[in-house]
Amino acid sequence: MPQGLNVDIKEVSASGIELVEEIMGYDKAIIVDAVATNGTVGAIRRLKPEQLKNTVHFTAPHFLNFASALEFGKNFAAASMPKRVKIYGVGIRPRTEFSEYLSPKVGKAAELIAEEIIEDLVKAKAR
Repeated sequence: MPQGLNVDIKEVSASGIELVEEIMGYDKAIIVDAVATNGTVGAIRRLKPEQLKNTVHFTAPHFLNFASALEFGKNFAAASMPKRVKIYGVGIRPRTEFSEYLSPKVGKAAELIAEEIIEDLVKAKAR
């Protein structure tokens, strides 16, 4: 990480409300996660929270998906929510088990995302 950037990096195994709690208090949040797909493994998708609007549902607060939890946070704790949230999704094959290891294609995508995030942070600091 380049010097002089005020950045916290967290590895979090959370979703929904727990993930929103992790990003509260920050001006900007960048989330990187795997996305199960039948498409190209290692494909990178850049998403904005508004693209997740069609997945918002408020059935039970403990089982909210990220989009619903983010909307909930904006409605009830707006002052604590990041003003900007950027989401990177990396395509993986649908799985039924968890793993801490990345396939070569997913690993390469993670490296590209890290480089892009660092470039964006450096550009933002220069402004």
